[in-house]
Amino acid sequence: MIGILTTNFSLYYDLIKTLKNREVPYISLSYNEPIPQNVDVILTSPEEIKKIQFEKKIECFPISDLDVIIDKALLLTHTGPFELMVGIDPGRTPGIAFFGNGRVLRSLHVKGPEEVLPLLQPLLDEYAPEDIIIRIGHGAPLMRNRIINSLQILTVPMEIVDETSTSYLKTRRSDKAAASLIALTPGTPVKRRYSLTPKKGEIRDLQQKSRKLNGQVTISKELAKKVLTGKMDLEEAIRKQRKKDI
Repeated sequence: MIGILTTNFSLYYDLIKTLKNREVPYISLSYNEPIPQNVDVILTSPEEIKKIQFEKKIECFPISDLDVIIDKALLLTHTGPFELMVGIDPGRTPGIAFFGNGRVLRSLHVKGPEEVLPLLQPLLDEYAPEDIIIRIGHGAPLMRNRIINSLQILTVPMEIVDETSTSYLKTRRSDKAAASLIALTPGTPVKRRYSLTPKKGEIRDLQQKSRKLNGQVTISKELAKKVLTGKMDLEEAIRKQRKKDI
């Protein structure tokens, strides 16, 4: 059980909201009452951390990513060393799953490959790089490579995982579930940067998608390459193509 003990109303409100959104059990604590035996870890403010006589406690700074804080609190509810595994199912809207000591902490989607790095950067404020491993599925090569290249700034171990075992999940459109399996599956270590050169088939597929989306224009190969390498989004490419065709 996670306990919240703080007189900082703003922090209290934000913690309650985040915990409820994630459906994580919690209990509100008071300085006037003893801490229940079922409380494993306490969340509080930096100003109050020294006042609380409890072994497992975490201070929540104003700029903290509360999801990362709650991940850490969930890890502290179990004994033993930290082991945080991040699974990424690559694609246009990557699925991401966080596992700590073998249990799922949270799973979510982000809007694109370049959104993965900002999501994972706060982890290094709470964990040492050697306590984290990032595993990414081998599918969607260009999207995968964009994610891998962007994450190398974190200096965290990364592995590429064979996604064959997750294919049945994708048929059900469960990218988050696929990301969970990826997180738990050992892969091949990443030791270099990867090519971001789109293949002819990828360019052709995106051109067809652009035509289907607007029903009027098909973006050029040059614009398709920029979309595929993350230099612009598809909507912007369609607008640029439309202006060219006028």
